[in-house]
Amino acid sequence: MSSTLPAGASCARKEFRTLVSLEEARAITRGLAIRPVAECVPLAAALGRVLARDVLAPRDVPPFTRSMMDGYAVRAADTEDADEERAVELRLVASAEAGRPARMAVGPGEAVE
Repeated sequence: MSSTLPAGASCARKEFRTLVSLEEARAITRGLAIRPVAECVPLAAALGRVLARDVLAPRDVPPFTRSMMDGYAVRAADTEDADEERAVELRLVASAEAGRPARMAVGPGEAVE
């Protein structure tokens, strides 16, 4: 699906947002009038629903510790000046494989995938 933006419009997205405190978030969610009711539905009808209780797998898949998200290891000091208008360019020096301990260090100006 594609769409056309009006002349002069931008589709830049805001990356850095102001977050609310944990206490404010709890107050907001307590004020919502959502009272979920548990029900059984066929698996094919479960898309978009929320589980009423935890489902535990009998074994770990994959059978090793790994990150839930792909990303990059960087040094915080190298990204201090980065913001929405000023990206920081880092040199990609290595790639860490899932299921294998990373054996490389991240130096100044470097990133590891």
